Amino acid sequence: MFLLQILQQYQARNIATNIETELKNYIYGWCQKCDPEIFISGSRAKQTAISVASDYDYFVSLSSSCNVNQKGIDAISNALHTHLQKKYPNSIRRQNVSTRINISGLNIDITVGTKITGYQNYHWLYKSKDDSKKQTNTKMHIDDISKSGRTNEIKLIKIWRELNGLEFPYPNNFIPSLRDHEYIGDKPSRFTNGKDSYAPQSDYSYFVINFTNADGGYNCPLSNDPRAFYFGSYDEIQKLIQEGKPIKFENCKKVSAIDRVPEISANHKLRPFGEYPVINTVQIEGQEGRAIASSDPTYDEAELIVKLKNSAFVGNMYWDFMVIHFSKGSSKEILKTVSGSLHFL
Repeated sequence: MFLLQILQQYQARNIATNIETELKNYIYGWCQKCDPEIFISGSRAKQTAISVASDYDYFVSLSSSCNVNQKGIDAISNALHTHLQKKYPNSIRRQNVSTRINISGLNIDITVGTKITGYQNYHWLYKSKDDSKKQTNTKMHIDDISKSGRTNEIKLIKIWRELNGLEFPYPNNFIPSLRDHEYIGDKPSRFTNGKDSYAPQSDYSYFVINFTNADGGYNCPLSNDPRAFYFGSYDEIQKLIQEGKPIKFENCKKVSAIDRVPEISANHKLRPFGEYPVINTVQIEGQEGRAIASSDPTYDEAELIVKLKNSAFVGNMYWDFMVIHFSKGSSKEILKTVSGSLHFL
């Protein structure tokens, strides 16, 4: 109920029809020779819009043959900014891949891209921060996220980010949720939270935020193979013993719920922390937690598990633990800010 109240408090604002029509017509007038398509993109199209971030995002799709003096997407992006500046001179700001204007108190981000020949819905964008171009498929992103079943979770994380003033130097690698066999853009994912997933293969550091649950119980090694074990409640283990499984209850180890979460991650078949993971007890904002790392410096994975002060109701379920899975290259300052912001939940 608390999280639903937050979603209601920060629900997105709507743009007046006449303002939207005027803006689109002005952009169409600039690019009409390039077979343009202008559509709502970003969080509004993905159903993850919130009032404390950009109110509207528009994507201007131009034909692959469209070129400004044969100079490419960088010149096209700069030309759109200049065109918008003529109409909105006092409320305009250049961003990395977009131009932001403010109309009647609404922040509107406008991004232009040129289609890539032979690839449906793929476009080139210009990145002004490092003077480079980037490939994207905006419609695929919209479809993936709007149909993910996790739009409320994404909105909550965005609200948390905005209210705490968090800045991520690697936004392409910030992943609120990742499921088995999913893809990040056109790249397969990597391990996260005990699943057959893979994070983006790139030179950037990253981290993944997820929620999870676990039950306490007993870890019982097999008498004929100490490396293998059964896990279950007291009654479940007793039933296995009665069935003749090679288990001696005196060899079983009682495991609390918070210790079970890192155990699941550490023993995943992909061995993200190597064969000898190190699990330490930590305190985050007064909450009990666990930190996992590898004793082998060649492994780049690490994980932080924190028990929430109050169970979070997300995706029609209550969750007791937040899991932050990250590469060791992640900025310590970012992780400190993230963990220090957990009071929001």
